[in-house]
Amino acid sequence: MEVSSSTPVAPEPMVSSDPVSIKVDGVVADPKMAPEKDGVEADTQDNFEVDLTNLLLPDGKFPLGVEGFGVWYSKRVLDGWVKQHSPACAAASVATAWNALLGFERNEEDALRQDDVVALLKECLESRIRRRTSNLEQELGDGIELAPLIEAFSASMIADGMVPFTWPKGQKKKKDTFKRIRDIVEADTTGAPVFGKMSEIFAADDETAAMPEGDADDSDGSGDEDLADQDPGAHDEQAVKASKSSGFAVMFFPMDGQAKGSNADNGVIRPQHVRWKKPFMDIINNASGLAKLNRTRPSTGFFGNWGIIEAAKRISARYQHHGYKMTARTFMGKATRGTPAEIKLTSKDTAGQISTQWAALRSTFLDENTVLLFHLTNHYALVYAVREWRTEEGEPVRQILTARRGQRPKAWIDFTEVRHIMTKWTGYKMLKLVRTRVKPQPQEAEATAPHSEDEAPATAE
Repeated sequence: MEVSSSTPVAPEPMVSSDPVSIKVDGVVADPKMAPEKDGVEADTQDNFEVDLTNLLLPDGKFPLGVEGFGVWYSKRVLDGWVKQHSPACAAASVATAWNALLGFERNEEDALRQDDVVALLKECLESRIRRRTSNLEQELGDGIELAPLIEAFSASMIADGMVPFTWPKGQKKKKDTFKRIRDIVEADTTGAPVFGKMSEIFAADDETAAMPEGDADDSDGSGDEDLADQDPGAHDEQAVKASKSSGFAVMFFPMDGQAKGSNADNGVIRPQHVRWKKPFMDIINNASGLAKLNRTRPSTGFFGNWGIIEAAKRISARYQHHGYKMTARTFMGKATRGTPAEIKLTSKDTAGQISTQWAALRSTFLDENTVLLFHLTNHYALVYAVREWRTEEGEPVRQILTARRGQRPKAWIDFTEVRHIMTKWTGYKMLKLVRTRVKPQPQEAEATAPHSEDEAPATAE
């Protein structure tokens, strides 16, 4: 039996980050209004102690009549895993990864816990909301502030008995969002500039909808067409046109000094694009994720694999005084074009290819600078151990120890199922979190983590 363990790292004093504000540029996420469900995914109150013999061996004993039996476990991960007290598996699993890589046992002062990572994920979403809000305000024009519209949007949902930025399962979020915005704009009596601007955009939409069929723009309704790529001469330069499918109004104006109705050959027509639907939905989606984090029992359901990568960056920046950084990357996943996975899986892999994939997993698991984090069906959890043997018939048995709910190590999953999970959807992957040594920085000099937001959010709990 082999032990995969990391060299203990001398701890230094660490101060947990303070909770962040739940209001950002008019986006309010009230944790007291968030609904709570009975039986939410969480670890039990049982103690952490485990019987290694019963945990690691099949039926608690060495198997007889088999060939090549071997089991490898990570003492660092078993000592560092922290309880998941709400549906926040992404936060709890990343906290466990950091503890294991730096050699912190869960009860040490310097060990991270679920709430430490939740706080960093809140900062991530608040930053995303600020940037998206600023970008959309610039798109709408000088002097336009979104805060009055977003506050009215939140108040409208509350008036309808809903939790702000949260929709019941099955309800069409986009349809409700855009209808709600139009109703708010039409009923506004405050005179805030954003309502006037949105009123202009809706008027453009209405004018386009009322056009004869032959005069409407050439959009095929797919939602992917960008009018900026079309020939401006194909449009009536005095008309205000809006692409409902692409989510922005396009207004055409003559050049300065060009008479209305003059021939386009006398000057270049300048299109002005007002993009708002997709950016606004981005703000709403991030606000929805923030509302989930601000619940009494936080949920990281908004975050996909990109959230794990972002959390690793922010932890490394916040706690760089320890002299290490943690990097998350894709280790194993479905073979698709452009996938960053080191080990690419397909449903048609041969027995020899599967053996090679398993050997790579086992080897990576034993690397003292690496821990493996499995994004399995609607859940994130660390890999605590691996084991293998051959049956009397010569069939290989390969298994990993992880958790299907919570973070307590208790689920041995066959590699056949592990592969099936990852090949059925590209979002399910095996991630590896790697520690590298860096120059320690004073704790008071808290750096802002770099951002990587190209990957769209995906629900995973």
